[in-house]
Amino acid sequence: MPKGRHHGDEPPTPVANLMRQQSVIIAPTRYSLTHTKAIRQALRDGARVATMPGMNVEMFTKGGISADFTEIKRKISELSPVLRRRRIVNVKSKNGTDVTFEVNWREWKMDDNGICNRPKMLTNLPAGKVFVLPRENSMNGTIVIDGSWESNLVDEPVTFVIEEGLVIDVKGGAIAASIRQEFGEAARRQNVKHRENVWTVAEFGFGMNPMARLLGNVLEDEKRSGTCYFAVGDNTSLGGSAAVGIHIPGVLKKASVWLDDTQIIEDGKFLI
Repeated sequence: MPKGRHHGDEPPTPVANLMRQQSVIIAPTRYSLTHTKAIRQALRDGARVATMPGMNVEMFTKGGISADFTEIKRKISELSPVLRRRRIVNVKSKNGTDVTFEVNWREWKMDDNGICNRPKMLTNLPAGKVFVLPRENSMNGTIVIDGSWESNLVDEPVTFVIEEGLVIDVKGGAIAASIRQEFGEAARRQNVKHRENVWTVAEFGFGMNPMARLLGNVLEDEKRSGTCYFAVGDNTSLGGSAAVGIHIPGVLKKASVWLDDTQIIEDGKFLI
């Protein structure tokens, strides 16, 4: 199929129709198909799916893909009691991140563990992260991306200013300018009353894969143990209402994370 324009771009209709007819879908595409209607429909129809946006030869053989995914599944499962009944997430970093938001503790996604052996299961490969939908309109503060954005290592930190769940400003040199341009173009493709939704902070998560590296490829970067990430754009695959057809994540290298009053990560190191 033709190369997509960005993460979350829908595949052509003939490809989407073929996906609905399969029991197994492996998607080593340039841009992620995870947050697309085509994948959601294929899952409803019983497929199991492994998406690999940006996968290359080296990543097929080294790093995150070589991890013990059974062990990762065990470690992720052990987090359940830590996440339970906690509502407020606070993320800070020495680079200036300080952002707070609400979550529904029941909605943490804990199945991105590399095991994809039953119908209607979805995973990235390489896998190994825990993530959640920030409650819409609840996020306020500042996020400083200092690891990678989309498919590039960040040479100058990129600062997102967040009010009521939406990015209201992006600062930080050439990458910030390209972000404003890309999301601005995505907004113009939307109905006028929905344009601001492209700036929704759609996802928060942290990596659990000890073999993953920070490469400038978000597929592996966001799985690296101790990193955190935020994604901006479409949140419908997690149950949100921002159906905007773009979804791009950025990674923080050494953040600290609190769930209510319990700190679980300090400067990129797990405390649990």
